[in-house]
Amino acid sequence: MKTKLFYVIISVLMLFLFGCSKDKSPTESESDMALVGTWKLIEMRWISLNDTTTTTESQLNDMGMFDIAEYYDDGTCKGTTNMSGSGELETYSGTWTTVGNQLVLNYTSPAVEQIIYEYTIISEDILNLKRSSPSGDETVSLDYRKQ
Repeated sequence: MKTKLFYVIISVLMLFLFGCSKDKSPTESESDMALVGTWKLIEMRWISLNDTTTTTESQLNDMGMFDIAEYYDDGTCKGTTNMSGSGELETYSGTWTTVGNQLVLNYTSPAVEQIIYEYTIISEDILNLKRSSPSGDETVSLDYRKQ
């Protein structure tokens, strides 16, 4: 009986000591640090129910289009693009954070806006950002290369 009680107590202690340990998968802060740096858009895909249109890096260069995003380790971000629709050069700034596989961008300039992307770090120098329309009928998938 004492041996059984001993094993029960040891099992319960092990459960409390080791059963609630942190997950060994990458932590949020590890993912955050992988995003820190300057990223240049190298491929853009518009995906609809019936079609996918891809714009490659060379096509972006030929059209003079660019998007540069910078994520800093203090949680701030800034970017420069001429792809907002007007073709004019725009600079934006704000903060960023991750929640699971979501990159949450809170812009404060030029306008207050929150944009949420699903992000995947494909390799140490390739980042994919995806965002779908509210209906889910269209998705934009953006690949960036770390500079």
